[in-house]
Amino acid sequence: MDYANIVDLDPLIKNWAWTQFQKSSKDAKKHEYKNVLLKINWNHTEFSTFDLEYLNKDRSKGQRSQVVFKSIYENNTKENQENSFTTERTTTSTCTTALTQGFSKGFNIELKLALPEDIMEVSTGFGREVTMEKGSEETHEESLTWTANSSVQVRPKHRTTASLVVTEEEFHCDFRLSVRIRGRIVVVLTNLLDNNSFLSVVEGNIVQLLSSHQDIMRNCRRENGCLIWSVTGKSKFRYGVEQHIKIDEEPLDA
Repeated sequence: MDYANIVDLDPLIKNWAWTQFQKSSKDAKKHEYKNVLLKINWNHTEFSTFDLEYLNKDRSKGQRSQVVFKSIYENNTKENQENSFTTERTTTSTCTTALTQGFSKGFNIELKLALPEDIMEVSTGFGREVTMEKGSEETHEESLTWTANSSVQVRPKHRTTASLVVTEEEFHCDFRLSVRIRGRIVVVLTNLLDNNSFLSVVEGNIVQLLSSHQDIMRNCRRENGCLIWSVTGKSKFRYGVEQHIKIDEEPLDA
C-alpha cells in the first residue's frame, strides 16, 4: 500500500481537538499534549459507500492444482476388484484487499465491498460482500467443501492410486468507489496525570473540519452538506473452481 495516498484521520482530528481545547480557556493552556488522552468518538459520523466499480479484471484459470485426498488400492488376487472412493475435504478461498488511495481511522477503515459479479458466479464461500477492516493489505479466508463418491476398478496384481484434485484460479482486479461522509465528530479529553480525569469534550462538523485541508480536497468534493471521498484499491481472489478424480495404475511388481 502506498501510504502517501492514504490520509490517517486520527492525528488530524486530534490536532484539531487539541487546538480547540487550547482556545477554550486559560486553564487549558496549563496542560501539555503528551499528558492528555484524546479519544475520538465516531458514533455520530456516518460513512456510506456507493458507485463501487471493478476495473482491470484478470482471471487466470488453472494456475494451480492441488491433491486434497489420495487413496491407494492394491489387488493381490487374480480377479478384478471394485473399491469405493468416498471423501469430503475442504480447501481455503482467500481474498486479499488493500487501498491505494483513500483514508483510514488509525489502523481501521471498515469499508464493505460487494464482490465482483465474476466472483459471485462461482462458489467461493465469501457470500456477496467482504469487509475491509484495515486500509493496509489484509487477507480474508473462507472454507470450501469438496465431496467425492465414486468407485475405483483395480486389475489383478495391480496398484491403483485415486486422487481428488482441486483446480484453483486467481482473479485480480482494481476497484474504485465513493465514500459519503457526514455528521459530527466528538473528541473526549482526559488528564493522564490525574487518573484520566475528565477535562473537556470538543465537537465539530466533520465535513467542515476535513474540507479545511487542501491535501484532503484533492480527492474529495463537497456535495449537499456531505464530503464525497474517492477511494481506490486492489483485490486478489484465489479459490477452487473444479474437482476431478485422477487415477494412476501400475503393476505390483513395479
